[in-house]
Amino acid sequence: MPELNDTHYQRLYDTYWMRPDVQIFQKSQTTNQIRWLLGDPSGFMEAAFGIQTAIVSEEYIKAANITIALTTLQHESAMAETPRLDPFSPPRNPLIGYKESPIGFDLGFVCNGEHEVGKSIWLFLILIWRLQCGLPTGYISYGEMWFFFNQEGVTTGSLYHMIFEYCLSHHLGINHWFLVDTTEGCYERDMPARLVRTGFYLVQVTSQTEVGWVYRSKSEVFIYTMKSFHASV
Repeated sequence: MPELNDTHYQRLYDTYWMRPDVQIFQKSQTTNQIRWLLGDPSGFMEAAFGIQTAIVSEEYIKAANITIALTTLQHESAMAETPRLDPFSPPRNPLIGYKESPIGFDLGFVCNGEHEVGKSIWLFLILIWRLQCGLPTGYISYGEMWFFFNQEGVTTGSLYHMIFEYCLSHHLGINHWFLVDTTEGCYERDMPARLVRTGFYLVQVTSQTEVGWVYRSKSEVFIYTMKSFHASV
């Protein structure tokens, strides 16, 4: 991923925060099928991943459904559901109406799979959906800088700051999600150790088959392997 700056994240926030009306899907029809494509009017996706549109797979919808279902009391029945893409209606934001638990989750979710299967784009879609619903969310990718989005705007800091836990907990509660992109395997054991200790709901994408941090976490961690498909158009 290219080195993004604060401007990219601020534009992302300004485009989506509490804006469920912003259209991010467009229909693409070929001879044999109708596909939905993810676009990003903020420009973040192009700057970060070098693409302007990406194919939305049913794998994206299924993984999102499981990620959300894990945080609900009825998660077993919700996870058993198999959502389908409607060729005539754009994907619905599954976080509309979602309520954060006031007591936290003690959970983790890992989405792994083959390289270039589209996991980073999926995590980015989760971030967009959460911003559109005004849900406080942390995000980190390929480096030491984390970003936190809430009603006050965008806050950033370093993983290696001596008061990291204090800085982050000041903005993010244990009932909030922290999205972690480690598809390039840039951290020891594929997850910053300081994040594992925080107790946030860590939602991670990785290309690793063995996810080492799972065995060091006191949380219940669900691993989902995304099936292969071509994410780029």
